[in-house]
Amino acid sequence: MANTKNWIYIIFSPIIGIALLLFRDYVWAVIAFAAGAVLLAIELRRRARETPGRDQG
Repeated sequence: MANTKNWIYIIFSPIIGIALLLFRDYVWAVIAFAAGAVLLAIELRRRARETPGRDQG
């Protein structure tokens, strides 16, 4: 899998976001959650494009 790095970021960004919330660093927590969400959306869109005939039921 070529994009293993994306999955590492997708998994760790919420963990980092929760840790930052515990330290009451809200701005960086929101940035961490948003980065994870954006990377997840990009990864899911890429996977949907790689799956041929998915909508041809």
